[in-house]
Amino acid sequence: MTDGQPTEPTATEQPPTSLPADPARPPEAPTYDGRTVGGPPSGSPPTGGPPGSGVFSLDSRPGAGLYLLAWLLSGGGIALAFIGFEAPQGLLILLGLATLALGLATGAGYQVLARRSRPAEAYRGPSPLLLFALVIVVVNLVGGIVSVLTGGRGLDVDQPDVFLTGLLIQVAAYVGLVWLFVVRTGALSWSDLVNGNRPPQHDGLVALGTGIGVMAPVTIIALIVGGLAALLLDARPPQVVPIPDTAIDVAIDFMAAVVLAPLGEELFFRGYALTAWWRDLGARSALTRSAVFFALVHILNLQVDPGDFFLGLRGALVLLIVLLPIGFVLGGLFIRRGLVASVAAHMTYNGIIFGLLLLSTTLPTPPG
Repeated sequence: MTDGQPTEPTATEQPPTSLPADPARPPEAPTYDGRTVGGPPSGSPPTGGPPGSGVFSLDSRPGAGLYLLAWLLSGGGIALAFIGFEAPQGLLILLGLATLALGLATGAGYQVLARRSRPAEAYRGPSPLLLFALVIVVVNLVGGIVSVLTGGRGLDVDQPDVFLTGLLIQVAAYVGLVWLFVVRTGALSWSDLVNGNRPPQHDGLVALGTGIGVMAPVTIIALIVGGLAALLLDARPPQVVPIPDTAIDVAIDFMAAVVLAPLGEELFFRGYALTAWWRDLGARSALTRSAVFFALVHILNLQVDPGDFFLGLRGALVLLIVLLPIGFVLGGLFIRRGLVASVAAHMTYNGIIFGLLLLSTTLPTPPG
């Protein structure tokens, strides 16, 4: 590094053999490469006063009108959707979701504007948490529109073809929103999403083999530990993939669960979220945050029958025991070998789970 500027990587550089250390930073704000990048962006209102007192303040805030509009649209969308659910009125729910999506998109745009003054090495895009909320709202909005157009049959996720369609919508939302708010705004490039903060390497086959080789034994250990935890807690494993009845159903489920889901999730949770946090917090903090984020998102997707709260709570605990270390392994692979390794590992994990599902549904039940 010369005069505070990064130098171009040489052809002989190798991927790091250990996790990079967190950048040194003063207690009041994180730094990247010796520069302060944390805390409120330039032009934000002062942080004095009670906790959270600056959230609704417009004083000295860049793009104050955009910030206010984001809150108004988001609050209005939540109110409309709530009234629609209580009524119930499908069109009112869709209107609420559309308004909420506009509010979250406006908030993401505001964050891009407010963080423009950060150093070039820092992350200057919208929060991964905010963008994930927008993904969820958009997916549900599109799913609701499909449901209306198909007379309610669009939400039958127990059918493999509908399950595949839902994942296609979700992956499209991941890619489209990351492109719109992160890549197109210059916060991160596609190369950043693939390589993280590592210099580009031409080791795709090595990364592929590393991902598969690491995740295969990790998955077996995680399943054993998860099975023991399920027995001790008397919890049922969640059924995420629809049970296939035909060979075509098997192919559809495989394409959805083993190919599409890992591609979309790794792009978002590792390529985007982990890299964004890595820029500001350092590798270890970003790895921890992304692993917890990944596990909690899957726990929140756990479907529980009404009245089975404690059964759902036990199931969520089992999922946390399994998915939290899986998230750490996927994040570590991304940091060391890039997105190819984490995608290969995620596909390996989902492939083993799917193979066990097929075995459990095709093997004959023992008599007695």
